[in-house]
Amino acid sequence: MLCVYGLSKKHNTEITEYINLENSENEMEGDRTEIIDELNYPLEICKELDTWGGSYIWADFIEENIPRGQSRLHGNYTVCLEKNIGPLKKGCLIYSFGINFDWTFEERAEDYGCQVLAFDPSMAVPAHHHSLNIFFRPIGLSYFDGVIKKNNQLWNMTRFTTLLEENNHTERIIDILKIDIEGSEYEAIPDMIYNGNLKNVRQISFETHNNTILSLEGYYSIYWLLTNNNFVCVASEDWPHLGCARKNEEGTYEIYCYVFTFINMKYAVK
Repeated sequence: MLCVYGLSKKHNTEITEYINLENSENEMEGDRTEIIDELNYPLEICKELDTWGGSYIWADFIEENIPRGQSRLHGNYTVCLEKNIGPLKKGCLIYSFGINFDWTFEERAEDYGCQVLAFDPSMAVPAHHHSLNIFFRPIGLSYFDGVIKKNNQLWNMTRFTTLLEENNHTERIIDILKIDIEGSEYEAIPDMIYNGNLKNVRQISFETHNNTILSLEGYYSIYWLLTNNNFVCVASEDWPHLGCARKNEEGTYEIYCYVFTFINMKYAVK
């Protein structure tokens, strides 16, 4: 059975119990290698996949099949454009957490016809309209509402459920939920699921940072929680650069940052 990472010591006890309950009722078939294989070869449910955002960077280490110096796309997300799953051409709504001054995904979404609500507490800039349909707030995504001190800054943190209530979006379809929050996904996403916040989300794209055993356990928990709540992985990709790689005993680098796209099968069957 899946060994569940209990998240941080401060995590809401009810959420941790919910995660344990969800996983205890769903025996893992085979070992984790099978899960990794499934993610490496996602189900071909979505026939129309598109790449949004990202920029080309030089590969700064030798990776299998990618020689040093060859450019690779980084910061991109895969979007399913299949009917009923893909964002509407007009009136689509996207929540995007984690910007770090890279607006390529959000600007592509705006070009497509979407309104984008963007959030990042680390940029030290006030709330503003980045463009006509992209509104930014210096807030971080978490499993609690409050303030933390990080990098000598005070960061305002909030739960997804709080934002939905504030924006009157509790019953609104969220076309895409994009998350790149440097490891905090292992606490924020379970909180979303526990509160039923993903029921109206068509698809979710998120980066994972699997650089420790605990973060690997956190990802397996997210994987099972999503699949047990009607989501299916349709795309996965590594993000190769030195900030997301570690050297192994052979002297080569192993990537530990991956970006996944899961779709809500609630919409796929219509």
